[in-house]
Amino acid sequence: MKKTQIALLLTATVVAAPSVARSETPQGFSGEIALNTAFFQSKSNLNTSAEAQRVENETPTTTSYGVFPLGNIKYTFDNHQLFAGTSRADIAVGTVALEAGYQYRFSGGTKWSVSVLPTVLASKVWQDPYQLTGGREETEEKGTAYRMQFKNIAGSLFNLDLAYGDSKVSDEQSGSEYSVSEQSQLERDRQVYYAKFDMMLPLSRTFLLFPAIKYIDSKADGNAMSNSALGGELTSIMIFGQHQFAATLGYMKHEYNEQHPVFSKTRSDAKIKSFIAYEYTDFFDIDSLSLVAFAGYNTSDSNIEFYDETGLVTSVGVNWKF
Repeated sequence: MKKTQIALLLTATVVAAPSVARSETPQGFSGEIALNTAFFQSKSNLNTSAEAQRVENETPTTTSYGVFPLGNIKYTFDNHQLFAGTSRADIAVGTVALEAGYQYRFSGGTKWSVSVLPTVLASKVWQDPYQLTGGREETEEKGTAYRMQFKNIAGSLFNLDLAYGDSKVSDEQSGSEYSVSEQSQLERDRQVYYAKFDMMLPLSRTFLLFPAIKYIDSKADGNAMSNSALGGELTSIMIFGQHQFAATLGYMKHEYNEQHPVFSKTRSDAKIKSFIAYEYTDFFDIDSLSLVAFAGYNTSDSNIEFYDETGLVTSVGVNWKF
């Protein structure tokens, strides 16, 4: 299953239960466990769940179902906090991953944290995504990301999220049907730099807006795979008693550095994500239990048709706090 699909699922849990609607984390141990059932549909040439034999000018569609446990645990002592699990904060580089780190709350209100995400850049990929002769073979992309956050800077409503990561593709064979020099332009080993600046706009006690701007710089060994991206997103949260609603619309524009040797174009992608989430708290009159439902859709429109993608996810689950 593609990691972007699981990322959408996590977003349901994160957004549908916004931390802004909750009190400060209590001293000692606390956390939550979520269990989600989900349906996924993906249309992509890069999805390893599709048929290994690539057909030129055709993009395969795959569907899947699953049950996913998520959760985190925190230990808070005075102004310090240790945490591990799947964070309720926005996930660095936009995907689900285990995160472990440390947070300190300054007297002026700023919350500063550092963390490591050992699996955030990990996924299954094709050794040679462009191969037409014979079936493509799977391999793994592995990487680690490191994150630093500043929340409620100087007691304000502004936040800054920074991350750095690197990843390597095992047994890289991209462009195996092309020349050695062209293959070198397609190498996917990379270093990624990520920055996000956002703020909270409380229009009322029950209606909140979160505008954000994001920047990503991906430096790959292959110049045709290196790119930078700029975009933004807007999240709105509405709270009515036990009912909480959230909706997000995001846009990112990725511009690549050099011409792609397989398609003889310099790649340019426009990515849009949208989702809506709902949470019903005190489910079955249990104070710590919530019902969560979610639907999300994302699309990538590229000037190279091979890279066009769409993804759909729907999910229902329960979340338990302790």
